[in-house]
Amino acid sequence: MKCILAVYHSAIKDATVAADLASKCRKTNANTLLQIELALSNLIPKECNITSETDLTTLLSNFFESFQKILVRLSSDEDLKLSDTFRYYAIDTGAARDLLYRRCRALADYETANRNLDKARARMKDVQTAEDAQTAANERFKSISESAKLELEDFKVRRIKYFHKNLVDLAELEVKHAKSQIELIKSSLMRLKLINIPV
Repeated sequence: MKCILAVYHSAIKDATVAADLASKCRKTNANTLLQIELALSNLIPKECNITSETDLTTLLSNFFESFQKILVRLSSDEDLKLSDTFRYYAIDTGAARDLLYRRCRALADYETANRNLDKARARMKDVQTAEDAQTAANERFKSISESAKLELEDFKVRRIKYFHKNLVDLAELEVKHAKSQIELIKSSLMRLKLINIPV
C-alpha cells in the first residue's frame, strides 16, 4: 500500500502541475484576447460617423471582449474544480503516505523491542523493563495499524466520491461555457451578415 500511495502521490502532483499549466495557458489566451479587444476599441472613431468599417470593428471588439470573459470564467472554473481537487488530494495522499511510514517505523520499533527482550532474557537482566518496552511498542504498532486501516478505507471512499463530484461539476461547467461560446459565435455571425462592407 505504501508503494501504491507513493506512486499515486507522484501522479497527483504531476497532474496538479499539468492542470495549473493548462489553466495558466487559458488565462494567457484570455489576456491576449483582451489586448486584441483593446486594440480594436482604439480603432473605433470617437465621432458619431457610423460606417460599415466602424460597425465591423465594433462587432469584432464586442466579440473578443465577450469571448475573453467566457475564457476567464472557464479558467477560474477549471482552477477551482480541477487544480484545487488535485492539490487537495496531493496533500491528503501525502498525509496517508506519512501515516504508513509511521506504521513502518512503529513496526521497526516493535521488532527492536522484541530483540531487546530476547537479549534481556538471555542475560537475565532488565527483563521487566524490556517487557514493558516491548508491550508499549506492540500497543503503539497495533493502534497505528488500526487507525491506518480506518483512515485508508475512509480516504479511498472520500477520494472517489470527491473526484467524481468535482469532475462531473467541471464537465457540466465546460458544457455550459461551450454553449455560451457557440451562442456568441452564432450571434456575431448573424450580426456580421447584416453589415454591408463595400468591396
